[in-house]
This record gives sequence, C-alpha cells and structure tokens, in this order.
Amino acid sequence: MKNKSLSIASIAALTMGFLMWGCTENSSSATKEITDQDRESIYYQELLYNHFLLSAYYYDAHLKNELNSDPDVYFKVLFTADFSKGACTSRYADVCGMYNQMSDRYTRYYDPEFSDGIMKALTESPESVGIGAEVDVIDNALVFTEIFRNSPAYFAGLQEGDIITAVNYRTITSQADYEEAIQGQKLDIIKIAYIRDGESHTAVIQLDSFNAPTVHLAYKSGIPVITIDEFTDITANEYGTYGEFHERLQKIVDNGDKSLIIDLRDNGGGTIEHCENASADLLSKGEKLATFVEATWDSVQSGIQNKIVQKFDTTTDYAEVDGIGKDLYVVFLANENTASCSEIMLMNITSNKASPIVGTTTYGKGIGQGYSETFAGGIFGITDAHIFDKNGETYHSFGIEPDHLIYDPDKQMAKAVEIATLRTEKRTAGYGKVSTGNFDKEAAGESSEAKVLDRDYIRRGAGSFRFKKVAN
Repeated sequence: MKNKSLSIASIAALTMGFLMWGCTENSSSATKEITDQDRESIYYQELLYNHFLLSAYYYDAHLKNELNSDPDVYFKVLFTADFSKGACTSRYADVCGMYNQMSDRYTRYYDPEFSDGIMKALTESPESVGIGAEVDVIDNALVFTEIFRNSPAYFAGLQEGDIITAVNYRTITSQADYEEAIQGQKLDIIKIAYIRDGESHTAVIQLDSFNAPTVHLAYKSGIPVITIDEFTDITANEYGTYGEFHERLQKIVDNGDKSLIIDLRDNGGGTIEHCENASADLLSKGEKLATFVEATWDSVQSGIQNKIVQKFDTTTDYAEVDGIGKDLYVVFLANENTASCSEIMLMNITSNKASPIVGTTTYGKGIGQGYSETFAGGIFGITDAHIFDKNGETYHSFGIEPDHLIYDPDKQMAKAVEIATLRTEKRTAGYGKVSTGNFDKEAAGESSEAKVLDRDYIRRGAGSFRFKKVAN
C-alpha cells in the first residue's frame, strides 16, 4: 500500500498533463504568489500529488466539473486545521480543504500525523483483551462454542465443546459467573478448569490483546445463523473476514444443514474483496458478482505532447469455482445500517438466487472508494466507482428493500427462522423506489477531531473500498 515511487518531477509532469486537458471552464489562475521555496516543499508536493489523484480517480472530478484544473488555486487557501471529512494539521490543511470542496462526503484526506491510526481502523478488526472465546449453555452445561484463532485460549489448547467447571478455582454455574470471573488486565493469569471427553483438565491462560472475530455462528431453532459484523483484512483469522466466513460456512455444510440465515444488520461494509469472495462461496461457477464502473487515467498523444485524461473502466467479478455453500437455501437479515459491502453481498446473492430478505430497507450506498498512502505519507480515500448488479441495475441512493418489512429485531429473526425452515420462499421485492435520504444533500461539516477519527466514523466513510496501487 506504500506507493511512493512517483518522484516530484513525475508528480509535476502528471499534474501538468491534467492542466493541459483539465476542466477549462472551471480553471482560474492562482492569485497568490508561490515561491520556488514553496514549490520545493513537501507540503506543496503533497497538494500537487493529491490534485493529480482527484483528477485521475475522483468519479465526479470532471463529470460534474468539481475540481479546478489549477492546483495552485488551492495552495494555502484554507491554511487552518480542518476536520470536515478527513483530518489535517495546519501544514496540510489546504489539502483537506481541496478534498472538502468535493461534494462527495466519502472523498477525504488524512494527513501523515493521522495515517497510522486511519490505516489500522481500515484494515484491522477492533482489539480486545481477554482469553478470546465464546461460550453458551448447552444441556445445562457451560460450553466453549468458539475459540478465536490466534487468541490466548487458542494457544492454551482450549477447544470447542470443552465444558467449563471453574475459573481461578471458583465454581462456575452460569454464563454471568463466567463473564465476571474472566475479567482482568492484559498479562493477568487465569486458570480455567474444564472437562473434555469425560476427563478433567486445567488451562493456564495469560490475558492478552487480540483482533476480535468479525463472523459468528450460532443456531436458532436448529437453523444456522452467520452474523457478519464488518468486512476486514486483519481479524482473528489470518485471511480476514472472508477466512472466518469460509470456515463457518464449511462447518454448516459438513453438518448437513440445508438452509442458512446471514445477518448483515448494522454491518456498514468494508473491503470489497471480502464481500465478493463471501458471495462467491454461495454461488455456482460462472455466476456474476458485482460490476464496477471505475474512474482511472491514461496518457494520450496530443501533437508532440502527451496529456493525461480521465477514463472509466468497467469490470465484472465472477464466481470462479462452485462455492461450498451453493446448494444452501439462504435468508438475509438487513436494516437501515446495512451498507456498502454488505449491500454488495445482498445484491450478489439476491440477484442470482432470489434469496429473501427480512428487516428494513438498507442504506443505499452503491459507490466504492479507493484508499492508499500519499506522497508525504498521508491517506487518501476517493470515491472512484459506481456498483451495479448482474442486470446492470443499482441500488445507490434507494437501498435494497426487504421482502418482509419488520422493525422489531426479535421478530425479524423469528421470521427469518420460519422462512429458512420451510425453504420455499423466493424473493419478490427489489431495490427501493424512493431515496433513502442519505445522499439527498451534502453532509454537514464535522467540528470534532475526536469524531472524525473515531473508528466507526472512519469505516462508515470508507464503506465499500479497495486499496489502490497508484504507481509501480
């Protein structure tokens, strides 16, 4: 993701190429004097580089004539700290100011001071401190139902199905007792007594931090339910969210289950690779996944000079092999916070398998962002793609409607279980017919640095994203 190989001269040449093409009707000469010392500074070069990125990749840069073709117009214009969409210190506030003038609320910039935290939020699931396991009461016994990969419990040798009898010599009679007993600080020692295959054992576990899982498997009235919190690269599984999903799906298939509920409620999205791969696991070889119309750039000959132009490429993903869950009957749970990558998964499966949806209309974010590191070590996120289903249709701005509009979460689950048990219903609803209101007007500026740097805010802003390779 560290694509710093463009030299200062290359940046200048690329930007000049866009200046030759540019948005001439929006072009104006800079009125401020920019010295040679200014032009040699990393701050000016960062502005120049990001102007090129917006010119090349921002979907509406030229379609809506939003970007001035002259980068000097933006230099030091907004030389104050700014947290409208991204985050900048005063040194790079003009870069933030340039991004904030784009109407798209998901196109944003974070200067180098914030880049490490931003990349962590985009690529890693939340960190937790504990043993890294889930438990449930089964046949009046407290049982480990899931051991998180690479967690302290995993390395201590605990397994799913182990029956817990005591924690730190305290007899455990309920789940509440267990939760209270395992609380502690990082590096604290916890001793767990358990029974496996009729024999008693004790595990000595040191509490530690670990990346929380993003996919969970439970059973409701005999129906498997996979809940996906988000789509992330680094989780409890070395293959990220998709790796977790694939493992749990394999358990369901191995168990001989015929139907599956996938709960995407409150899942705001994430890395496109994971929701596309998870979708493919439920489809047959050759079935269409999402189609992306993506902004990029090219160099064309103009007389004796080259000029840079923005262009749009169309690519479609396909299921390359039969998915392990292709024969499962699938029911989805979704709500108004189901967005972006989650909506891509809904779109992929419902358009191919007519799988029913229970809940409320989804958010309606059918656009994608490209993220990467900038010349000076900042992070850019640029809306560079629009997303369409196998039939060339989009849910953008309108959301995906449920087949059963139910607001109560418990009743949503009960209905999904009912449908999954019968395995006969086909989807009849479609995409929304009225705007969800989430894109009706430009988002209001954020006044709080803490809010803009909040993990949930960052991930909601990213939605459906890929990490771009800007230059070789």
